[in-house]
Amino acid sequence: MSSVKMAYEGDLRVVGDFTTDVSQKWGGLGEHPTPTDLFTASLGSCILSLMALKARAMGFDMTGTTIEVEKVMTATDRFEKLVVTVDCSRAIDAKSAAKLERAARGCPVHDAIDPSIKQELIFKWNLSS
Repeated sequence: MSSVKMAYEGDLRVVGDFTTDVSQKWGGLGEHPTPTDLFTASLGSCILSLMALKARAMGFDMTGTTIEVEKVMTATDRFEKLVVTVDCSRAIDAKSAAKLERAARGCPVHDAIDPSIKQELIFKWNLSS
């Protein structure tokens, strides 16, 4: 089992293996990522890591591939939608790209998100013939 230990330092800041702030909108310092930013980073990191593991097994180098996770929040600051865009500029065939997309959809963070939160996964490939 792994764990993360954190402590509240005051001024709406939590410090642990990372530091978070409440956004300035809510009276926080806004100098570090918010907890919801870390959530989106976890989703993106998990998806990209699983894709990289699959790519390595396929003999495909994903170096330089980027992922962006846009969080869309409701008026009451609840997650409404997550838009995940994976951009791979390396040449890849459609069959291999499909395998990597399946790997991305196997992300446990992705699977743990409440179904009421819409998730859109967008893949940008440099498809070769």
